[in-house]
Amino acid sequence: MVRPKTRLEPRPYQSAAFDRLDRRVRSRLAPAVAPISRACADLAAAEVPADDRPRPPRKDLPGGLRPVVAPSLLAADPANLADAARAALSAGATWLHVDVFDGSKACGGALSNMGPGTVSALRAALGPDAFLDVHAGVRHLDVEAYRDASQLTFQFEAVDEPVAACKQIRALGLRAGVCVAPSTPADALDPLLDAGLVDLVDVLFVEPGRGGQDFNEDCLEKLRHVRARAPGVDLMADGGIHETTAYLAAAAGANVLVAGTFCFRDRGRHLEAAVDALHAALAEGAGHAHVDQQRNIM
Repeated sequence: MVRPKTRLEPRPYQSAAFDRLDRRVRSRLAPAVAPISRACADLAAAEVPADDRPRPPRKDLPGGLRPVVAPSLLAADPANLADAARAALSAGATWLHVDVFDGSKACGGALSNMGPGTVSALRAALGPDAFLDVHAGVRHLDVEAYRDASQLTFQFEAVDEPVAACKQIRALGLRAGVCVAPSTPADALDPLLDAGLVDLVDVLFVEPGRGGQDFNEDCLEKLRHVRARAPGVDLMADGGIHETTAYLAAAAGANVLVAGTFCFRDRGRHLEAAVDALHAALAEGAGHAHVDQQRNIM
């Protein structure tokens, strides 16, 4: 039989003293520990070196189209643009999307903090192999100013002579693209597509120039029209892109996805996961579209 030797009695005054001491320690320790906690969190979220990170396979989509994920630097930290671009490429991005808007009415009044100088600076920082996909939403397009781009896409509503613009871009050795706002009907591009003058069609699912807008599903039909009209052209879905909308766009024919907020949210801490999710959505959406197409043929 066990007999207790000491009987513990509650001592309220000691409990109160302990609580006061605990509050004092926490109040003094927390500010000192906070930087360490943040550093540990940043370290946990930091990217694993590309050589040590298994990458999912990037197979061509049905029809031989390339799957392309292009993070939009419009949503990146403007004070560390080159670092954000390097991080995106290291995370598995195919292209880097650079939006240049001059605030003109023809481009919906959109205005960005990037210009031709930004493109040249990125080229100098990233080297010749980085694919710089430049969307120039400007009223007066100076093609020569964008010679450091890899691909130059003009805003269809802002250019008076789109045929001439395409020819000037290609004459400079760049890929030529055309971008259409949500309000522009898809068949407005038919003459350019039929003439084989564009390498890419950028379909906007939001009004140009402002990140974080909702995805306009009505524009999915525009993707279907362009894909049917020009099966081999790169077809871009731009604006409001995340895992779900990426799948919808891919199923409608897009093989290029532009995403800004989704990729660079929370200071880019989820960049690698975002890029992988978009690649997965491209593969799944395009696969389902191919199955549906084969069923329709049969």
